[in-house]
Amino acid sequence: MPFDEEPDDLNEEVKKPLLKNFGQKSMFDNTVPKKSNQEILDKKAKIIHDKSNLYKKRAAELMRDFNKIMQDKTLPENKNVFGKNFEIEILSNLIKFAEELNNDPDENEGYGSLSIITMLLKNSFQQRDNINVLEYEIFKIQNKMNSVQIVEQSPALDKTPKSG
Repeated sequence: MPFDEEPDDLNEEVKKPLLKNFGQKSMFDNTVPKKSNQEILDKKAKIIHDKSNLYKKRAAELMRDFNKIMQDKTLPENKNVFGKNFEIEILSNLIKFAEELNNDPDENEGYGSLSIITMLLKNSFQQRDNINVLEYEIFKIQNKMNSVQIVEQSPALDKTPKSG
């Protein structure tokens, strides 16, 4: 029959069966095997935890620097340029920190602002306590001065002549 024989003019490629050659490398051979969902979640949790620890460390440093500024007893007219620049730098860093926390999708909304407000409230309470101590000391000094004045006036009253 005429079609039973294969013509010689067909090239070798056509004669080969159209099966996948397993010896060739696929473009997907270099892909990393998929991780399980638990591994992915653990990795994300570790990243969030590390970032949270970094935030806590930075907050502690900023609060320490802010408290250092608030504890400074230098009068405003005696402050130098470096002291003023340090104050501006700390305030700027606090604002940047609050903005970063506010914009972090892994943190609660407004957490940066809340942390700054909390720090300021704690500082206000500390200032209130300092003011109360100072007021009490002034009260004690005034009482001592009043008692000294009374004692000084007492001998003068005794020297007045008695009529009688």
